[in-house]
Amino acid sequence: MNRLRQIIISRQFLPVVFIFFTLQALFYGWYIGFGVPSDETYHFGSIQYFAQHSITTGPFTHGQDPSTLPIIRAIDRNPNYIFHYVMSFPLRLMNSLHASMHLEVQLLRFIDVFFAVLGLYVLKKCLDEISKDTLIKNFTIFAVTMTGMAVWLAGSINYDNLANLLFLLFVLVSIRFIKKPDANKTLLLLTLAPATVLTKSSFAPILLAGLAAAVFFAWKGKFGFKRFWEQLSKAVKARKIATILLIISTLLFAGLFIERDIGNFVRYHSVKPSCSKFFTVNECRTFNVYNRNFKQKRQYTPEAKSYLVSQFDPISFTGEWIYGMYNTLFFQLGDRRFESAAANRVFAFILLVAIAVTAFFSRSRIRLSKAGWFALGISVFYVVMLFSYNMHTLFGIGQKYAYQGRYLLPVLGFVYFFVILMAVSTYRNRKPPVKKHFGYVWFTVVLMFLIMHFPPVLLWRYTGNDPTWRQTFVLPKEIVD
Repeated sequence: MNRLRQIIISRQFLPVVFIFFTLQALFYGWYIGFGVPSDETYHFGSIQYFAQHSITTGPFTHGQDPSTLPIIRAIDRNPNYIFHYVMSFPLRLMNSLHASMHLEVQLLRFIDVFFAVLGLYVLKKCLDEISKDTLIKNFTIFAVTMTGMAVWLAGSINYDNLANLLFLLFVLVSIRFIKKPDANKTLLLLTLAPATVLTKSSFAPILLAGLAAAVFFAWKGKFGFKRFWEQLSKAVKARKIATILLIISTLLFAGLFIERDIGNFVRYHSVKPSCSKFFTVNECRTFNVYNRNFKQKRQYTPEAKSYLVSQFDPISFTGEWIYGMYNTLFFQLGDRRFESAAANRVFAFILLVAIAVTAFFSRSRIRLSKAGWFALGISVFYVVMLFSYNMHTLFGIGQKYAYQGRYLLPVLGFVYFFVILMAVSTYRNRKPPVKKHFGYVWFTVVLMFLIMHFPPVLLWRYTGNDPTWRQTFVLPKEIVD
């Protein structure tokens, strides 16, 4: 066990982990067919839509053709546009060079890999702020890179990679702000929050809670508006470039947030207006998700809802939700799905039992800093919000939609960290005879779990002998031309 510990805490361990993660993601981005990753057709089409507009129009588009709805949905007032707009610039370059669609997709996928690797690095910096235990931090990063969806999402065109990076940057700056608040960190938080929301609007309640917590800790530390204004005024008078740039970025993203999110809410009474606000219902129904929800709502009568509520079992629902998250976190490559095998589920269950037993018999008191409590709090709040959203969807339209493990990725690293922290702390506080057996049991369980959920093996098992995973790179003419 000591030899294993020395390997994990060595200076070479994390570079190897990062390199292996990057190679996995790059291979997946090169190997897998277009449209297999979740919503990739939509994201590529949306990027192409922005690339077809003049640079002078900025992210403010109009005049969408209804024939593009099946691919890019209603896009002109979409609040989630930062990723598509940013990625349109390398695509503009590729378009000017008359590159093939295959090369365009590969380029955008590799840029997404870059976002994902940066996100992993920022996660490492967050853990450095929370803990000084190299063993726990390094193994946490390793565990994230051994999670299938973390690898597969990294190698696909998807706004989650940039959104997760911005969210983790927000967490990192929040932690540093809690430790030592100042005007520059305040401005950076006020830049990252709207930037993240404009990339993926579902982060809004999480970021709002995070801002509230950061302000509370700062207020307890005697940092209020007066000190903020004094520091800001002093920095501006001294013409400090960093502060001036942060002021500009804060005003820029605040303006974009007001234009899109606040503007949508005032005009359409929703931050993300329905497609039917801009097009006819029949036009919107050419978009498969809208059509699916439209038909489901018509079938979901008040009587059906009453029956669903009367038969609802919170324990069964929770179990199904956990299984759904597990299955899509380790086994779902995207829109092409496959199920975990019985052997995979057995070892996952054994690991879950090991975690539960360890937590139950743990007598060690884990002391967390304010930074640790912040990370734990925002992670728990995020998971609760995701669970609540899925339950609300069930009651709202009568179906279990959006049970996808990729939605756990923003806080997955923190979840892993606290589970590993609990297990290692319990191990270290056991007496020698018990400690030895405890360590071997955990080592065996984790090793078998990793073997049964190793991303390259799973990728080959389910795609290696099936040529349909590699598809032709084709989009409707309206999007490509």
